[in-house]
Amino acid sequence: PTRTLSHLHPHPPPPPPSTMDAPSASDENPLSDPVAVIVTLQQYKRMLASQIERLRQDIQTCKTFQSKYGPSAWKGSLGHLQKALAARQNMLKDVQFQLDLVAASVRQGRGLCQQLTQLIGPPEIEVDVTQGLARSAPTTPYQAAQGGRPLP
Repeated sequence: PTRTLSHLHPHPPPPPPSTMDAPSASDENPLSDPVAVIVTLQQYKRMLASQIERLRQDIQTCKTFQSKYGPSAWKGSLGHLQKALAARQNMLKDVQFQLDLVAASVRQGRGLCQQLTQLIGPPEIEVDVTQGLARSAPTTPYQAAQGGRPLP
């Protein structure tokens, strides 16, 4: 059964990209690397949390000024700050939702890899995540005697 994180986010996830889509110029963007996307989202999460805290402080200051000097002079500023706060809170929710999806996907993928390793053995290649390249897995003497492949 497929697990979803619908309880974490009220909006359904976007549809998967079509396999018929032609590669775009953005495929050469450094953010096409999944690790770069995750790190960037984590950085945005920190930035948004900081901005939200500052906006809350500014809203409180604005409310203090309203009570001190009258609401009419601060009404526009307060409205602007509240809109900015709501927008950043929504973006923070979206960022967190994406990070939760990635974490859930990694957990599911890790579990599948463990099942596959138990069922058919380790893969014939290793992935070097620091370089993003696949390379041949080290061959044990036993595997070399079997043609270099692990037995299922």
